[in-house]
Amino acid sequence: MNKYKLKISSINVNSICETVKRSKVMKLLVDSQPNIILVQETHCASLDVWERASYCSFLNNYSAGTAILVRKNFLGTVTPTHISDDGRLVAADIDHLGSHLRVLSVYAPNDPKKPEIFFIKPFVSYTP
Repeated sequence: MNKYKLKISSINVNSICETVKRSKVMKLLVDSQPNIILVQETHCASLDVWERASYCSFLNNYSAGTAILVRKNFLGTVTPTHISDDGRLVAADIDHLGSHLRVLSVYAPNDPKKPEIFFIKPFVSYTP
């Protein structure tokens, strides 16, 4: 992979509490070589298997959970700007070789009544 390109991947893992599934997902993420990985629906209370920089929002072992994972050799900086306490959102600013962007790992509610509350009011404040 060209060390100057920025590669961002996003994956909804639908729970990585189980050891075998977590190992398979982590191997897939390492093998695909993204610089930044946005993860949704972790369903875990910690993500200690990622030995590199990570910014995570957890709810519990049964629902929600989002993360932004950063590769060890990433040629840039990642600064978390928001980590929700409900496992639904992690936002971070990325500076990479003179470029600046904000990324969000979002696990949005699927309740028809909640998107308005989630997207219209608080979500807008996380975008520049």
